[in-house]
Amino acid sequence: MKNCILSAIFIVFAIVSFPAQAQEPASMDILSAAAAKAENARSRAADFESSSYFPSDWEAAEAQFTAAEAMPVNSGAGITQAADAYNAAADAFDSIFELAIPLYALAMEDDIMVIRADLIDSGARNLFPEIFSPADKTALLAFDLYEAADPYAAKDTAIKALLMYRTLEIAFNAWLSRQEILYRDFAFYDPVNFNRAEETISDTIDAYSMGDIPAAQENAGEALLRYSLVLSNGWAAYSELRFSMAQAERQAIMDNQADIELKHLIEEGESIFDAGIDLFNSENYEEAAQLFIDAEALFVIARTNGQREPDPPATETVEAKDASAQTQTPGAALPATYTVRTWASSRDCFWVIAAYPWVYGDPEKWRLLYNANKSKLPKPDNPDLLLPGTVLDIPSIRGETRQGAWDSSKTY
Repeated sequence: MKNCILSAIFIVFAIVSFPAQAQEPASMDILSAAAAKAENARSRAADFESSSYFPSDWEAAEAQFTAAEAMPVNSGAGITQAADAYNAAADAFDSIFELAIPLYALAMEDDIMVIRADLIDSGARNLFPEIFSPADKTALLAFDLYEAADPYAAKDTAIKALLMYRTLEIAFNAWLSRQEILYRDFAFYDPVNFNRAEETISDTIDAYSMGDIPAAQENAGEALLRYSLVLSNGWAAYSELRFSMAQAERQAIMDNQADIELKHLIEEGESIFDAGIDLFNSENYEEAAQLFIDAEALFVIARTNGQREPDPPATETVEAKDASAQTQTPGAALPATYTVRTWASSRDCFWVIAAYPWVYGDPEKWRLLYNANKSKLPKPDNPDLLLPGTVLDIPSIRGETRQGAWDSSKTY
């Protein structure tokens, strides 16, 4: 009888106890699932910068998430309350996520359109349409994916498109540097970096064509750096060359001081020359070179105009003097045309050319040359874009006879 009673008690205890023990693991699974749901929702919202677009809503959702983490779960009721709190936090994050997606997409679209417009304005698309088109196609695909409610695929595609445009921007800047190097013949000054840059820019195009955009961007960056080094070294060497040329003209003036009357030009040239030295010492080579060129032009004008013919006899009338000044023998004709030389050899521009003694001997008359030759420039409204090989017409301004092309072997 005693054994029967003990058996009955054990059975009752088992009936009462086992369901409770089986219930607790199930409740913990619910809690774990709710916590994971909240964490995933929080991560999705963060991936699309929801906290930036909706800071107050984000803080509220964060508070719910933190409160859920802090809740005691040592009882069935506690587990249920914590799970409910996690679910509420997940819903809050999901709500922010849905609101943030269109704003994130719009921001990405703005970033893409800004850099794309800059590239178009700079002429990159017209010059390289075959490498511009893949970036456009990738951007359009990203927009389509956003419309199709596939936010993660859209985001990844938009990031790729933006990276492609940025790579194009770097590569285009490298190409512009390369064009300046070739235009100014600066590759001579740093052949190692120039040749390496040529190889790297080729690797850039290959990687871009194969869709390896990170590698393309890295190569483009290296090419730009090396081309920049070539430019820097070229400007340093060219500035030194222009310094020596200006210094030679300056010395020529000093050697013929007694024959020079245009003191104001000499003083202005000295001031510009000294400013060029200061810039050179501070490694601002490009601006230093320009100042040396300007100083040289002034020294040339002063030296040339200071060595004038003797005054005519006092009995000669002013009218006769003016007439003789405009009369030239055929052998004394000045050139009617001039072919622009390279930047490295002479740094020809309208200012410098106008200063040549056999042109006008005055750099400030550069606009006469410019206006007479606008139609020959790649961009008529930009007098700075004067390409080597351009044949310039030299209009007469004082009735002087001009014929034929300038010949460096002749004395005018």
